[in-house]
Amino acid sequence: MLGRQSIVRRGLAVAGVVVAGALAGCTTSYSVDLRNQTPQVVFGDAFYVTPQGERVGLGAVRLGPGDRGGMGPFAVRNDALVTVTVDTVPNPQRPAAVDLRPGLNVFEVTQQGDKTAGPLQVRELR
Repeated sequence: MLGRQSIVRRGLAVAGVVVAGALAGCTTSYSVDLRNQTPQVVFGDAFYVTPQGERVGLGAVRLGPGDRGGMGPFAVRNDALVTVTVDTVPNPQRPAAVDLRPGLNVFEVTQQGDKTAGPLQVRELR
């Protein structure tokens, strides 16, 4: 027969396992593989926006022409929308923005036109 303290300890242990499992299930992992195919430096920035409208930075990378770099992995709440933006100077338009899917996201960054001031394009490779 189990004593009262033993039952309480087992109950707390089970509750701890349930809470830990629930917390582990509340996040999703994201990572980014970014490939710069432009003739200039680009800047990648990964973030999500909280329900209160606060932008939370997850990672950033600076890539020279022809460089490849990564960000992550990031563990983010399941209900968060994770976005990566890519920008350069000068960029005649707003930074290119792409929403991420859970897991590995692979993107190639190119530039429109034959000049270094053309708008950026981000194409998903995988």
